[in-house]
Amino acid sequence: MLPLQLKQSALERPEFIDQFINIKELYMEYYPNTRIRGMKDLLQKLNLKLEGRHHSGIDDTKNITKIAQWFIENKQPLKLTSKKTE
Repeated sequence: MLPLQLKQSALERPEFIDQFINIKELYMEYYPNTRIRGMKDLLQKLNLKLEGRHHSGIDDTKNITKIAQWFIENKQPLKLTSKKTE
């Protein structure tokens, strides 16, 4: 969708769009002896409640935001874990 929208709008793809934080990878980097199977598992490990339906865009966004807030509140810096290369 985004590539088509950029093309139709005659815009170039911004470089920052290919950089992201994989919150699960970040957690495992800070806690290397922990295995996480997915977002539900990560929420459980952080004692956070799953909000809404899993795999619902808005609900997943809310849950990921709660996880990111946990990182900030617990002095774990949020940092890029991946950069897409083509």
